[in-house]
Amino acid sequence: MITLGNRRYGNPILLTSDGSIVEGKRIHFHERGYDEKWLQELIRKNPDLLPIPVEIADLFSPLIPIGKEVQTKVGPIDNLFISPRGYLTVVETKLWRNPEAHREVVGQIIDYAKEISQWSYDELDAQVRAYNQKYTTSNIGLLDTFRTKENEPIDEADKPDIMDAITRNLKNSKFLLLIVGDRIRKNVETMADFLNQPQLNFSFSLVEIQLYEINSDLGKLTFIVPQTVIRTREITRAVIRFEGKTDGIIIAPPDGGDDTFFENLAKKVGVELKKFALKIIDDMENLGCRAVWKRSSYVIKFPDPTGSGDLFTLFVVDVNGWVYTYSGWLAGQLQRVFASPETNAIAMEFLEKFTELPQSPSRIQKNKGKLLPGSPGDLGASLGEVHKNYDQLLTTVKSAIEKIRELAEK
Repeated sequence: MITLGNRRYGNPILLTSDGSIVEGKRIHFHERGYDEKWLQELIRKNPDLLPIPVEIADLFSPLIPIGKEVQTKVGPIDNLFISPRGYLTVVETKLWRNPEAHREVVGQIIDYAKEISQWSYDELDAQVRAYNQKYTTSNIGLLDTFRTKENEPIDEADKPDIMDAITRNLKNSKFLLLIVGDRIRKNVETMADFLNQPQLNFSFSLVEIQLYEINSDLGKLTFIVPQTVIRTREITRAVIRFEGKTDGIIIAPPDGGDDTFFENLAKKVGVELKKFALKIIDDMENLGCRAVWKRSSYVIKFPDPTGSGDLFTLFVVDVNGWVYTYSGWLAGQLQRVFASPETNAIAMEFLEKFTELPQSPSRIQKNKGKLLPGSPGDLGASLGEVHKNYDQLLTTVKSAIEKIRELAEK
């Protein structure tokens, strides 16, 4: 499915300490000498400015830079990123000088995707080493880069699974193709060639970067406003697959949002509980929550209703078949946003109801990717026990969401 972003045309306003306002002025890249090289470096140093987790897909976030001007047989890739779950993002920057730019760059980035899909894990690892040597003065490979960025050890036993997952993503073209430009035109018809490409599983988005200048007491400030203009996205976590010269898009329902996660989960708990883990995501999203993906789990979070961008952690479902929360998560996050004495009561009520779920064992501890009984902080139950008492979990989550919304309205 192609989804158009909501364009915003209002200029940003700076409210000063004395109550006066200063309106920002839209500037164009050529006015200040900004070029595609500048944009590439901006994105490399500040990948979080791209609205990946909010508007596109959590699987590709956070972006870890692993390449700039990466040489391929069909030309250099402007920026290359990978997420902790092993999903690649290919970025092509384009300043729109003529009406043909859309068609040309779409075909170009698809060619890059085809080239990358032929890489082996070792070739990708070599690219990461070359990037690190140039930009971080080290020559560490992909796994050590994950360790550095996540500040989280990788168990030796998990290495083969991680490498296999990345290899599978390369082979299956599970990439995010991202075109970033200064002005994205609305002529969607130029996407027709893209929609007829055969056997491609990637996601695709156009992001417009707007620049504004504001003169303030601090001097001249430049505001960078990213905006998703168009994107293809999964529908009920179905893979969008393009086959031959079909007239449209074929929706092929897979096992789940992250194939590797659900494949491994099925090995641990069976197919039926794997389907239940998928149902949890559907039901939580219907309640307004989001599933945020980690390397071996997904986390159910509720977005702050005030629009701050904060996400309140409710519980985790991991690849070993455990559903758990932690006694300090929700309380601390609510307090940070609302600074209200009511936050503790909301969190305590959620925890008390969560602990009423039949538990086996009642407390769990993560230790090098394994779950062991005995932690005083983590509260959890097996996926099977949660399945038997699912209505109770739904009631617990609904109650917490309702109280958070009431608090946000005060």
